Amino acid sequence: VGNGIDPDVKVGPLVSSLQRDQVKEQVEDAIAKGAKVLHQSTIPDSSKGSFYPVTVLSDVTDNMTVFTKETFGPVVSITKFDGSEAEGIRLANKTEYGLGSCVYTKDVERAK
Repeated sequence: VGNGIDPDVKVGPLVSSLQRDQVKEQVEDAIAKGAKVLHQSTIPDSSKGSFYPVTVLSDVTDNMTVFTKETFGPVVSITKFDGSEAEGIRLANKTEYGLGSCVYTKDVERAK
């Protein structure tokens, strides 16, 4: 995380301090409701940019804002489910947004 102009930097600052604060609030909400931080990178001095650490959360549930709102920041949320197609679809449809989703499966035909 650092200056986005530096070719060695992989993650630059967020668009504004307001956006950084919104991402921070979503992550704090998730942690307060039981999510676990699996990884959180370091950031440069935040007084010189709108940096937020690359963060990986596990045990994210559908009552957390990081699950139900778009998080425009370097945050990955991992949600467990019972493995059924119905539960996967229910969780995917639990938000009003839908910019992207992933399906990991050994059965490519069923995924289609």
